[in-house]
Amino acid sequence: MLAAALVAGCGGEDEPERELEPGGRALIGVVDTERLVAEGVRVEANRINNAGGIAAALAVDLERGSATDLLDAGVRLLILPCRRGLLAGARAAQARGALAVAPCDDGRLVPVPERVFSVGLSPAAQAEALANRVDGTARMLPAQTRRGRRVAALLSLEGDGSTRVSPDAPERAQAPPDAPEGTLFATFGFPQPGSRTDDFYERFRAVFGRRPESVVAALASDALTVLATAIEEAASLEPGLVAAELRSGLDARGVLGEIEFPGETNRATVDAAIVRLRGGRLRLDPG
Repeated sequence: MLAAALVAGCGGEDEPERELEPGGRALIGVVDTERLVAEGVRVEANRINNAGGIAAALAVDLERGSATDLLDAGVRLLILPCRRGLLAGARAAQARGALAVAPCDDGRLVPVPERVFSVGLSPAAQAEALANRVDGTARMLPAQTRRGRRVAALLSLEGDGSTRVSPDAPERAQAPPDAPEGTLFATFGFPQPGSRTDDFYERFRAVFGRRPESVVAALASDALTVLATAIEEAASLEPGLVAAELRSGLDARGVLGEIEFPGETNRATVDAAIVRLRGGRLRLDPG
């Protein structure tokens, strides 16, 4: 009996394979400090449920509230905001044994808590994408945002050439105010007509009667996609098992592109969208 207990405790071939119970529900909390995050998650939840749920077994139920209220109510799987309330929500989730996914974090989560996973383009990856696109003669414009200042600190451009590069990541399809013609940017994604991102913007319009004001809604959609994929791969709603699945490596297809957690990291690897200001409008730049 002791030997049998040891085998069962250690897992292995005798451990029964986990399965999600058909007809179940996945309760996911949305920390309700940024409207576009809640709206983007809603659009993705609709898509998942219309397709039969997570792994064709679990319907997604969303609960909105503060991080504290959600955790007090027993919610253990959370979507965090991008910025406002991000740090407090991440710390609360970690302290209470929950799992949380952040659509983006602008590099504020340093280090990233063990039970928190960040989906969007990091400042370091943004800086690398720009560095790979231009040469040393490019001229960097002054940063206008906190994220831009982080990127500028990582990007060494001291030239005085004609190519101008902004360290800021535009989140709207419109150009930032006063940006010079021809300025190059790296950002989270861009709703190019016919793209998966543009399709998401149209699905968003079908729900809310308007296209989203910024790419934050698409980042939130991708956060839920990552969480749903991890639940399916773990075949569990238990936060520790879902976190272990993400930490072991996971790929998901988001509306902004392919999302990879390569293993042993809580930050996703994603591609930047390179855009350039031409004729007063932002356009994808083929390079």
